[in-house]
Amino acid sequence: PELSRTRVRVLCEGSDGSIWVGAMTGLFRLQNGVTTHFDLSVITKSKDVMTLQPVPGGGIWAGTREGELILFDGRELKVILAADTVPPGGAIKSLAFDSKTSDLWIARDGGRLELFRTNSLARIDLFSGRKPERQIYLETPHLDAEGALWIGTKDDGVIRYYNGETSGSGPAEGLPDREVLSILKDHEGSVWVGTHFGGLTRLLEGKASTFCRPEGLPVSIVSCVVQADPESMWIGTSGP
Repeated sequence: PELSRTRVRVLCEGSDGSIWVGAMTGLFRLQNGVTTHFDLSVITKSKDVMTLQPVPGGGIWAGTREGELILFDGRELKVILAADTVPPGGAIKSLAFDSKTSDLWIARDGGRLELFRTNSLARIDLFSGRKPERQIYLETPHLDAEGALWIGTKDDGVIRYYNGETSGSGPAEGLPDREVLSILKDHEGSVWVGTHFGGLTRLLEGKASTFCRPEGLPVSIVSCVVQADPESMWIGTSGP
């Protein structure tokens, strides 16, 4: 299938400069003017790619709607986690790769966080056995330079997970909205949080500063934040 005839879900740049596209019809790679389609239905139950994470050396991790974890190692596709090994409704929402340890963090539907390390999978309990009052959906995990994992949730603000311990930021810490869509930690140590209804909030040294319509944002929904250079960033919004 052609890219123009499919629904694109996610884009990312590979470590070799190629552009990877996750779509409802599989995985695509754009490299040196050539588009290559990888039909995942040959090896998996689902060809619907929900998220991508580049691997050093030109490879790519891909997560599917059926919960499968797929690796392209530069030569071939491999199913690392098959659909029948995960609970129902375990679509992979997002991935985060730690290049220092080669750990892969997996966020699934229903608020499940997993750590894939040296071919073994571990479930991470972010709430120490406590059932959250509301349904938690993990979004956009972000690994910072120290190896801490920052996670946005649908109903519980931001969670920081490091060395087995968790801490959080929500309305009590100045976050205007509990539903987090994007996270970025910059080189100065500021954590930028894009929310559904509250615009963009900067968290630094216990203080929160929010930028929304009055500060120039066209809408209050901030769906993505990307560092452009040390002094600036790109902010993606959604809605009229």
